[in-house]
Amino acid sequence: MNACKVLIVVVLWLVTWPAVAQSQQNVRQPEMRLRLVPLFEGLRSGTKDGAGIEETKTFKLGKSYGTDLNMPKHPLVAHSVDDRGRLFFLFYNQIDNALGDRPYLIQRVKMTEKFYDLDGKQRPIHTKYLVEAFKTNAGSIKGIDQHFGGYTMGKNTKREILKELEVGYGEIPNLCEGKTWPFDAGKRYKEIQGYSTEESIYDSVRFERSIKWTIRVGLTDKGQYRVRVPELEIDLPKRTSKRNQSTVERSCITKEDADGRKGLHGSLARKIKRA
Repeated sequence: MNACKVLIVVVLWLVTWPAVAQSQQNVRQPEMRLRLVPLFEGLRSGTKDGAGIEETKTFKLGKSYGTDLNMPKHPLVAHSVDDRGRLFFLFYNQIDNALGDRPYLIQRVKMTEKFYDLDGKQRPIHTKYLVEAFKTNAGSIKGIDQHFGGYTMGKNTKREILKELEVGYGEIPNLCEGKTWPFDAGKRYKEIQGYSTEESIYDSVRFERSIKWTIRVGLTDKGQYRVRVPELEIDLPKRTSKRNQSTVERSCITKEDADGRKGLHGSLARKIKRA
């Protein structure tokens, strides 16, 4: 009798297990999502041994461009053009729902720059590639991802920068692979390749699950600029520099967000607008 019961259990397991396994495979993981992190939180994450944010390289860079990061005009994005036509911007982002079979994410970046000379003619295009890895914990990267720009015009009338980013779970054969963090255990970030014209490592990244996003920057010798990150609802409108104060600076968040009708950061934008 016992043998019959065991046989029945085994048969039932053999019949039902494929269906159970298939259902587990069909369970959709939540979609990875980018979100902005307050500037002060991002700056503070870069401090060491109790030092103030004024001691960070990012704070000092912003100061050299005339931007006081102690008093940003918006809590999520800093941006300005100084009286020399130099553009500075800064924001921090985090990734939510970064759940996978390994404790790290890979991010690759393709940066394309275009310059237009004093006659308005386009100069040769410059393209560089960056590849980096982040440790993850509980569905987010350890630390915060910083994005900033400090741009000058030189002998040009216009400059355009496009950064195409892709971040997710995957591997780079012989460089970044396996189910454990493949670098120094004490580090939570690894720059696998700094910005370089060499594209072989960038091309060798194999993603299993990823999201793509972009940063678009444009500036002119008239002090106008625009910074757009559609996936984070960032749209810094064109404005003139200190050389022409006739244009009033608007919110760095999209109009829909600033009006509070939609967007993740409407309430913060409204506070800045009222201020």
